[in-house]
Amino acid sequence: MSDRPPNFIGEHVMYGYKDVLLNSYNESFRKMKKLMISCISKHGFSSKHFQDIADEEFRCVLNQFHALNGQAVDPVDLLLPSFCKLVGGFFSGKHLKDGDPILESIIAMDHDGDVMIQPQVHGILGKFPWLRHCCGFYGNLYSNVIKQRESLFQSLVTEMKETVNKDNVQCFSHQLLSWKEAESDWLTDEHINGMLLDLINTSVLTTKSVMSGMIFMWLHLPDVQQKMREEIDLVIGRDRLPTIEDGKSMPYVQACIYELLRYQSHLPMTAAHANIDHEVEIEGFTIPKGTVIMGNLYGAHHDEELWDDPWEFRPERFLKDDGTPVPRDHASHRNSIAFGVGERKCVGKEMAYNRMFLYTVHLLRTFEFLPEVDTVLPPHHPRHFAPSAPVILPHGFKCRALPR
Repeated sequence: MSDRPPNFIGEHVMYGYKDVLLNSYNESFRKMKKLMISCISKHGFSSKHFQDIADEEFRCVLNQFHALNGQAVDPVDLLLPSFCKLVGGFFSGKHLKDGDPILESIIAMDHDGDVMIQPQVHGILGKFPWLRHCCGFYGNLYSNVIKQRESLFQSLVTEMKETVNKDNVQCFSHQLLSWKEAESDWLTDEHINGMLLDLINTSVLTTKSVMSGMIFMWLHLPDVQQKMREEIDLVIGRDRLPTIEDGKSMPYVQACIYELLRYQSHLPMTAAHANIDHEVEIEGFTIPKGTVIMGNLYGAHHDEELWDDPWEFRPERFLKDDGTPVPRDHASHRNSIAFGVGERKCVGKEMAYNRMFLYTVHLLRTFEFLPEVDTVLPPHHPRHFAPSAPVILPHGFKCRALPR
């Protein structure tokens, strides 16, 4: 069930399935997935060059919160551009400033891509693909997506060919371009741009949902917020910046992130899976050839047969009685599948988690988060969160970030 059904975005946006997310389970998919994993490993947070870019961006977004002087704000308004800058820095190897053409294209692609991927939109385009040529909502949306696709192709593929240094590769685009010669029998510029496009919408959309949920949780559970902050202060102090390695010494912070991924289930359903070529037998059930299946992550994360009190936020699920982490083979980890499982699990799982960890630690060590004055917060319960296909997140809220 690792295949994908035919779909509009894969066919008409991703150059005829020249990407990983929407491609069929074939040799092309396996080759691209291998390259993506290698690139993320080389040029993600384990790279000092990218970590320096990330640290600069963290300083910038923290300064934006500082400038509000405790004024209430929707935190996503400040964080969303920051997420886009971080993704753009990973692609380009430089810290993107406001107004940079690459940043503007990533923000626009994230916005329009989020609209196009909604089932009620993508489904209509899949049934009536000719709508992309018509005036009105569908035609305009498709035109905007293709415009940003070509802008990113020009900036992150065509122009970056001129600056590739195979002896000093320091970003995602340069790495793929440097490998293109060795993989010339199949790897094209369109494949490279397809992989870039995959990472834009998956990275920004999911990080927005999780960090919105994290801050919302802090407002509802100030004791949890304070306990996380105390652990951060104990490990890092105030004289240096956080690093990924610090996570090993922060079991409670890590447990809160794991529990949020379970409790909120920001991605409630997997992308569509299919068995295109043959029927499949699973535990005595026959799934006919051509069946489309979506995994219910939300259901798995709130199954009362797997979790005690699944509608309660309890980070202790991921901790032993002495406060140390439970082992990776513990039932809490086995049953938590926020990034999917199997051949189609999230390619950038580790980088996504590291991004969530660093934003969480930077924000908490710098600010105390409080609700907007004289307002009632929406309920902190997953059943009341807002579906914003394909993710769920808290209904719109504002908070105050008070400098410590």
